[in-house]
Amino acid sequence: METCSRKRKEAKKNGSDYISQLSDDLLIHILSFLSTKEAVQTCLVSKRWSNLWAQVPFLDFDSFNFNSDDNFSDCVTSVLKYRGPTHGQLDTFRLAREQQDESKFKFYPPLLEWISQVLQFSPRSIFIRVCAGFKEFTLPESLFTCETLEELEITIEIPHAFVDFNSEAVKLPRLKKLHLSYVDNFDSKDMNNLLMGCPLLESLFFECCFLNFSQVSSNTLKSLVVVDCDLQQGIQFPFLELYNSF
Repeated sequence: METCSRKRKEAKKNGSDYISQLSDDLLIHILSFLSTKEAVQTCLVSKRWSNLWAQVPFLDFDSFNFNSDDNFSDCVTSVLKYRGPTHGQLDTFRLAREQQDESKFKFYPPLLEWISQVLQFSPRSIFIRVCAGFKEFTLPESLFTCETLEELEITIEIPHAFVDFNSEAVKLPRLKKLHLSYVDNFDSKDMNNLLMGCPLLESLFFECCFLNFSQVSSNTLKSLVVVDCDLQQGIQFPFLELYNSF
């Protein structure tokens, strides 16, 4: 307590604030509790703070924190470009844009470019929930070959269509949790490819997907959750949780 009090007095005497006396590691830890938009704004505090936000191992973008889709999109693009892979591994990337008003599908973000840039940071977790106006969307194969990923959630809602992805490209050796939404015609072959490509997978969550498989064979999978999906076959799995709101 005396040490803290003495540091406060010294900081006041030197004309500096107490928080600036903290180490970079501790300041970066504090910034990790803020949204990325808030963390970036701290660069205005002083020259020392100008680059601290870029070292935070979390990127969190939520459109509700912005007054327009354009500002939201510009911020994501600028931050990803500035941060670059030189600032170390990224623990978590979170992107959310889920408006429920008339502008729901009037958004055309450079999503493929964003995903490509995020993968350069060797992320451990990626969470993407986006409503967009694409006529169609195919998940990039690079997303399913990221060897550092341990948790992946992809929800891309587009009008009157489903999302496609190539299950044959799946190679996620560390992935333990996977959440897929709005995926089209996910069949037995896709399930087999997915389980083979994710040898450590423990939790699998399907939401609003078109599913066409019945058998699930895995020595690691502990949980299979299916929510509001179109099922073409009955699924046989001892740890199945099935929920439908319609």
